[in-house]
Amino acid sequence: MSGPGRLKERARLMELRFRPFSRELELAAQRRLFVECFPENIGTPVETVEHYAWKFGSAPAIPPSYEYGAYLDDELVGYYAALPYRYNYFSTKVTAGIVCDVMTGAKARGKGVFTKLGSYANDELKRAGVDFSCAFPIREIGFQGHIKAGLRILFDLPLYARFLRFDSYFKKKGTTYLLPLFRLGVGLQKLLLRSIPLRKKGIQTSSYSSRAGISSIPGLLDFLQEWQKELPISLVKDRDFMTWRTGAPGQEYFVTIVKHEDKIVGYALYRFVIKEGVPCVGILDLSLLNGCHHLSRFLFREIVRFAEKSGAEFIFVMMSKLWAGNYRIRRSGFLRTRYRFRYILKKLNMPEADQRHEDLENWHLMWIDSDDL
Repeated sequence: MSGPGRLKERARLMELRFRPFSRELELAAQRRLFVECFPENIGTPVETVEHYAWKFGSAPAIPPSYEYGAYLDDELVGYYAALPYRYNYFSTKVTAGIVCDVMTGAKARGKGVFTKLGSYANDELKRAGVDFSCAFPIREIGFQGHIKAGLRILFDLPLYARFLRFDSYFKKKGTTYLLPLFRLGVGLQKLLLRSIPLRKKGIQTSSYSSRAGISSIPGLLDFLQEWQKELPISLVKDRDFMTWRTGAPGQEYFVTIVKHEDKIVGYALYRFVIKEGVPCVGILDLSLLNGCHHLSRFLFREIVRFAEKSGAEFIFVMMSKLWAGNYRIRRSGFLRTRYRFRYILKKLNMPEADQRHEDLENWHLMWIDSDDL
């Protein structure tokens, strides 16, 4: 770049400003930026103003979200948001800022806007009293920006999948000639899994739709409270949070509970979703009490039945290798894929000497801990 070109570029960068985002005045600009940065959501409920209003304006917290913008010549070119989630952290309650919908417009890319906006936003989150910020990136794009803004990698969270069919996937790839081979593999897997007996004595399962209200499921909230007490660090899944988390416009979630001798000892939260043109079922949460982890097979069995009835080809779940082992998901036909999320975190108002959050055994992280699905 020539001398005058460098001066012009420096002048433009000097005009870059950061401030809290105003949804009253700038929502239209934010929606345009969202479509530019996440074109895969065009035509889906996620693109709508109603979804934005639910996600950032109705969470059970004060404020319901934190939103910041980067501006070049008063034009919104970057956006950074965080949702306040409460956690039980050993004997105390802490607030996490779940970083989401981070965007940098095309005209501002390659200029360090992502990193600068992230640093500014995290400073503001600290001033607001948020204890730590965190995110679940899977794409390399933007990941380094998070790291430069001070978030550190704590854990890998692999994506596990149970494959039911491959019709849409191979049609999309133009490799339908492989279908017979994979259908044979799926058929053999089903026969193998059916050969493993399920001890049903005293075990019951029931399934529900979120349209009836999560809080209306008998005993579920009591179970979640008991489950939270078993973990050093756990997301607070109370009535308000669960009602909001499963209340996205146009979405329907499903819950399956497993009982042992009339007591709820585990549950799964999941929904049907189209991912890259392929019908899937995504499991947001799977939780079982200590001593009952092996009963996950009953939950997976009901999820598979739902997926087959819904025409889904894959079932996906994100969890650590530790919990995948605890829940014995391989015995239910799940395989680790080549994809992985990374859990990254930045301490904001936590004591520097406190390192307990770095122990994977203290956490139970799944999609419900993020803003996804």
